[in-house]
Amino acid sequence: NPMASLRTAAELAARHNEDPTQQRRMQIILRQVDRLNRLVEDLMDFSRIGAGRFELHLVEADLREVVQETVELFSDASEKHEIRVVLPDRPIVVSHDPTRIGQVLGNLLSNAIKYAPEGGPVDVSLEADGDQAVVRVHDRGMGIDPADRERIFTAFERSASVDAEIPGVGLGLAVARRLARAHGGDIVLESSEPRRGSTFALWLPLRAGGDPRRATAPARRASDVAAAEA
Repeated sequence: NPMASLRTAAELAARHNEDPTQQRRMQIILRQVDRLNRLVEDLMDFSRIGAGRFELHLVEADLREVVQETVELFSDASEKHEIRVVLPDRPIVVSHDPTRIGQVLGNLLSNAIKYAPEGGPVDVSLEADGDQAVVRVHDRGMGIDPADRERIFTAFERSASVDAEIPGVGLGLAVARRLARAHGGDIVLESSEPRRGSTFALWLPLRAGGDPRRATAPARRASDVAAAEA
């Protein structure tokens, strides 16, 4: 509620002020409010999962839909980055919570943009690999030190190679991995080279038979998440 109130006030101030300097200041405020809101949401999700108060609302559906929607959401996020997506011709059906998988992919795309401050293409792909679906996000950013491949998935930890001027508290990937594992999948850093970019992969189990028709599944509680991570 406080974040929503701040954002509404800033939007109204920007709408009714024609001074260019004030407009720029209001846009800065709006971006910072959005950043704070994402941080609060990550903290709440991390706490809910740890406390056993988190549920997934699963549907069996084509994963191409949430990948395409997330790419479109970020397509105008940065003028320096072109987000390119390659999707298969056939449905990739998995049991998933579309909102939460969108959150996971949003985190990967947001990081791909943030950690490539000089710009460049961001490639997103989806394919079936054996009995798994895999979404890969590849950027041309600063890369990650090999020693930090697992550390970056720990809450409040960041790679030692990250520029101190790039904002972040090291929580997004920790939440994203917990959400992926709650789905019976995982997130891994597949490859990374300093100053040449990184490739993150989200793995999710395919539904046997690949029927693209939607079907609801029981909500999965945080206690199941903890068991999946054990």
